[in-house]
Amino acid sequence: MKFPKMRSFLQYFLRYVSVIGLLCLFFPVIAKANDWQIGILAQRGTTHTYAKWQPWVDWLNQQLNPEHHFVLVMLDLDDLKQEKAKDLDFIITNQSQFFYLNDTPVRWLVTLNSPRQQHNTIGRIGSAIIVRADSQYRTLQDLKGKKIAAVGNDAFGGFLLGYHEFVQHNLSEKHDLHFQFTGFPVDNTLFWLKEKKVDAAITPVCLLEDLVIEGVLKQQDFRLLLDKPNTIGCWASTDLLPNWSLAAMPKVPHSLATTLVTLLLNHSPAELPQWTPPLSTLQADYILRELYRHPQQNLWADVKYWLIQYQGWIIAIISFILLNYLWVSWQIHRKSKALEQVYQDLHFYQKQLAQADRLSILGEMTAGIAHEINQPLSAISMYSAGLKHQLSQSGYASQVTNKILDVLDKIIHQVDRSVKIVQNLRHWAKAKNANDKERILLHTTLQRTIYFVQQQNKQAKIQLNCDIQLQIYVCTTMLEQVVCNCLLNALQANADQIAINVQPIHTDKIQIEIVDNGSGFTQQQLDFPFVPFQSTKPDGLGLGLVICQRLIQSQGGDIQLSNLPQGSGARVNLLLPKGNYANSFSG
Repeated sequence: MKFPKMRSFLQYFLRYVSVIGLLCLFFPVIAKANDWQIGILAQRGTTHTYAKWQPWVDWLNQQLNPEHHFVLVMLDLDDLKQEKAKDLDFIITNQSQFFYLNDTPVRWLVTLNSPRQQHNTIGRIGSAIIVRADSQYRTLQDLKGKKIAAVGNDAFGGFLLGYHEFVQHNLSEKHDLHFQFTGFPVDNTLFWLKEKKVDAAITPVCLLEDLVIEGVLKQQDFRLLLDKPNTIGCWASTDLLPNWSLAAMPKVPHSLATTLVTLLLNHSPAELPQWTPPLSTLQADYILRELYRHPQQNLWADVKYWLIQYQGWIIAIISFILLNYLWVSWQIHRKSKALEQVYQDLHFYQKQLAQADRLSILGEMTAGIAHEINQPLSAISMYSAGLKHQLSQSGYASQVTNKILDVLDKIIHQVDRSVKIVQNLRHWAKAKNANDKERILLHTTLQRTIYFVQQQNKQAKIQLNCDIQLQIYVCTTMLEQVVCNCLLNALQANADQIAINVQPIHTDKIQIEIVDNGSGFTQQQLDFPFVPFQSTKPDGLGLGLVICQRLIQSQGGDIQLSNLPQGSGARVNLLLPKGNYANSFSG
């Protein structure tokens, strides 16, 4: 009875040991197996991506087991920007997504073919800009201001390639277009368009054809804008770029990468995705940089590099602009000063015109007043002459009578002088030259004028330096009036020493220089010396120098004003022609 039980126990024990032995035999192999994560962009959703790619992953596991084990990881549009990419060993996505890995040195292994591709074509990634068949939109310009569906801001075929075409047609996202992003699955772009939530949609190439094959949409309900023919039989609005690529991260052993490339290029079953050697990413890089959407673009770094490369030209241009600015500023300042001076001069001359008008009126009044004064002056002259005649005929000769006769002679002389002065004023007012010129001894005439002036200020010393034989052909009264006015001006400027220096200049002119030690002329008087109604005297009219200038000019002469150095007095130069009969007495 015990032997059958013992035999059953031994059989059970031997089976157990066999299983343990087999496990121990295969355990090292199982322990050596590595898990490799393959990230893939799930653009049509997780379910669709698993259904398409899991058979391919299973085939890889069959070919490389038990040493390697591959696991499929679904990626969203922004996952490669985040920490999730660090856990991946392989990545399958479009070329633009690899740029988000920044400085990670990925190894390009193979590029995906499409079932629609012919043996001589490599393009597969692109955008189709689609509208509803019943819409009125025919060109990209028609979509200005309209709502446009797209996959995402960083989607390559689902946005960026299509947006690049808009940019080429001078349409900007910020000013002309309004995008609404659907995210994954990309099918939503066409569903939104069908449901009239948007006016147009940017979709990946062949998405509409796939949905038509799946019986979800009808192609006749839609219309393509900007048709660009291709060899894959799908609607496309852009040029086609290489298909998705498989890349290995740095931590993948070189031996595994080499084995995987050999396997995919030579032994992939026909029902699974087909591969070609890796293709260039240059075109995708160029488009992203042209749109300034490249993840590795840095505005400041680009500007800094550009500044360093062209610093010589930049310095030259900035220097030119700065110098031009300084020159223009100086010109503006100079012109402003000139305009300001012109304005001041214009204002001044307007004032002078008003004064000239007043002077003209004054001239007319002077002519009238001079005419009226002539009558009382004539009466005084007649009364004085009559009184002198009566005293002369009376026969009374005494000292008193002689003094009275002498006074009467002086009264008559001054009346005659006053009459001539009034006559000069009338000529000045009417702008006529005096015609009563005569040949005179200049020394005698000036001495008589000095005597008259000193009667009003006997403390002043007036020195005359003149050749006593020098004669000149001039209106005597005019000359006396001008010299008298100049002497009185010097006395009113607090001068107590005056010198009159006469000397010939050239061969036909006489200079009468009147120098004093008074306060001199103001700068305004020197700048505008003969302006009427401009006087520094409290009760002055500002007409003395104006009348003197007019009288001197009526004789063919001129008058000049200046100050002595260091404010020591004033100088008046009277320039007169000698005249046709000017010479020296022979003695």
